Amino acid sequence: MTHDALEGVVIYAMQRLGIKQEKLTRFSIKNTQKGMCTSNGGITLPDWIFGKSDEYQIHYAIHETTHLKYPDHGNEFKAAETIINQDFGISIDYSKAYAKELRNSRGETVYVSWRENRKNKT
Repeated sequence: MTHDALEGVVIYAMQRLGIKQEKLTRFSIKNTQKGMCTSNGGITLPDWIFGKSDEYQIHYAIHETTHLKYPDHGNEFKAAETIINQDFGISIDYSKAYAKELRNSRGETVYVSWRENRKNKT
């Protein structure tokens, strides 16, 4: 996906969350280990996500955007994140706060967390 396509995902997620687009003060993709959302409306995604599937990139953008409304990973956060991912044909299985597995609209697994991979190897 491109920077513009991911920004489009962020804007769509903001609309679904009832957040005005003006709240997005900065959208960037940088060489960083993890994404982040700031309280003043900045969203940063790590550039390493470009090596992942489109579904993973979309999920990551939705995850950070959802933090604009829900700072923690509570039940409201998960419910909102799940609904928006479903709009893109992505389903999520959670392991506490984070996705442990993502599947596309065809039911194919497109992401398994490193924790789940490690668990399955032991």
